[in-house]
This record gives sequence, C-alpha cells and structure tokens, in this order.
Amino acid sequence: MEVGTGLLEVTVTAYPQQLECGIDPKIGANVLGLRDSH
Repeated sequence: MEVGTGLLEVTVTAYPQQLECGIDPKIGANVLGLRDSH
C-alpha cells in the first residue's frame, strides 16, 4: 500500500444568508448550509 500527499482546494464565497450547521439524516453527518430565508 502506498500513501501519498493530497491536495485540498477551498473556495470562499460571501453570501448574505447566515450559515448554519445541521445533521444531514441521509448520511448522518454534520453539514454546513445556508439558512433558508423564506
């Protein structure tokens, strides 16, 4: 087995909505999303 180095690219975009953290029940993981303003 070989282990190599990886690359992570991050793009930051400003949105007027507030980010909120919640659990996605489909995958059972914490996810960040935009708060629905409606």
